[in-house]
Amino acid sequence: APDCTNAIKVERKNRKEAVICKCGFHWCFQCADFEIGDHMPATCENVENWRQKASDESENVKWLLANTKKCPQCRKPIEKNGGCMHMTCRTTSGGCGFEFCWLCRGDWKDHGAHTGGYYSCNKYDASGAKSDDTKAAQIKTELEAYMFYYHRYEAHHNAMKIADEQRKNADTKANSILEKFSVRAQDTNFLKEAAEQLINNRRVLNNSYIYGYYKAASPEKNLFEYLQEDLEKHTNYLSEIYEKNLSTIANYQQFMKWKEEVTNYTRVTAGFLKKFVEGVMGGLTNQE
Repeated sequence: APDCTNAIKVERKNRKEAVICKCGFHWCFQCADFEIGDHMPATCENVENWRQKASDESENVKWLLANTKKCPQCRKPIEKNGGCMHMTCRTTSGGCGFEFCWLCRGDWKDHGAHTGGYYSCNKYDASGAKSDDTKAAQIKTELEAYMFYYHRYEAHHNAMKIADEQRKNADTKANSILEKFSVRAQDTNFLKEAAEQLINNRRVLNNSYIYGYYKAASPEKNLFEYLQEDLEKHTNYLSEIYEKNLSTIANYQQFMKWKEEVTNYTRVTAGFLKKFVEGVMGGLTNQE
């Protein structure tokens, strides 16, 4: 890692698991590229091919992707400024109040475990965002398929950056909590724990779209997408509840309820991450 002087020795050749330095940096021992770090579940070859492709098509990517998206209902441009994929077209900014998913632009009521809806954002053929494209009825091209994976790769990459900022700002948020609710210092530890979990989840989800792009259609890919969907769904919900504005928490009882929800969901998402990583590394359909 940059500015780190530690050295690491591993006992197994061709180690697949990421190496974690004492400085906290996660990285792949095989390719040892600090700019990429840990790229699980994508292989070193996947990452190299992906980087080359992104470089070759960078101008197309810049042209096709925008920094804003239009509200599916009123068409007002909206900028994403948080890690959660739950978007609201704010009436205070001249919008219509419609709530939708940043990734597929579908109605939010059809998303997330807490609503009981079906979360389909990580499946290309089910993407409702294609309705905005004048070529929706045409056969999807290689570039369109690539753009599907690239957009989700970028969404999780940016969300990971936001989670990293949240981790850095956890102490400031903790001080605000201590001042407002007069709780014990240890009652704020969940903030860093949740931010760390979000970073780990986003890192794996980010690279899972590289892996998915190069994975041929098969029963194993279907299972991979099922596990990816679960991890993505629960990570997005953790991000949403973590970003709760402290001004909306009126008293100590409400704080403790929020703390318990974030803590429990941090544990839940850690379980889904573990299941996803073990599934991919174990060969998915080859597991007993």
